[in-house]
Amino acid sequence: RFNARGVFILLLLSGERNFGVRLNKLYLTRVPMDLPIFTGNHADLLILVFHKIITCGHHRLQPLFDCILTIIVNISPYLKQMCMVSASKLMHLLEVNVF
Repeated sequence: RFNARGVFILLLLSGERNFGVRLNKLYLTRVPMDLPIFTGNHADLLILVFHKIITCGHHRLQPLFDCILTIIVNISPYLKQMCMVSASKLMHLLEVNVF
């Protein structure tokens, strides 16, 4: 349930312009998760976490995949750049037809 709440909160926030714009802020902290090392912004982090959830997450999270796709669609107009790592992970999701 906690995962679903977090995704739904992000879904609500992703509809706000300010949220999308602020995702462009440089991300400097290391996440205590098994994510690839990257140099980028908060949007990159969000995409990497979504990739991890979709490719390695529990099957019970599958109903959240549509919400995750909607979050990515909502924030996409505000993103100024994307690091190669997150762009590659996003392409991987499209290639394996997860959505």
